[in-house]
Amino acid sequence: MPRNKRGDIKLKHDQTITHLETALRYQTELYNLFLEPHPDYAEGYGNICMMLVQVLEFVKKMKGFI
Repeated sequence: MPRNKRGDIKLKHDQTITHLETALRYQTELYNLFLEPHPDYAEGYGNICMMLVQVLEFVKKMKGFI
């Protein structure tokens, strides 16, 4: 994978969007899994889902600018 000067992996927007969508899908599955037996854990996974949605929306908006 290509890297920048700091050594960070450089992803194209489409790759980033795909990774974020995959992470969101997994977090949603965890949220649904813990919702009944452990609502406290489910709340944490729900918060992560909301953050991923916000980042995903931002990346999709920026795709047109860069």
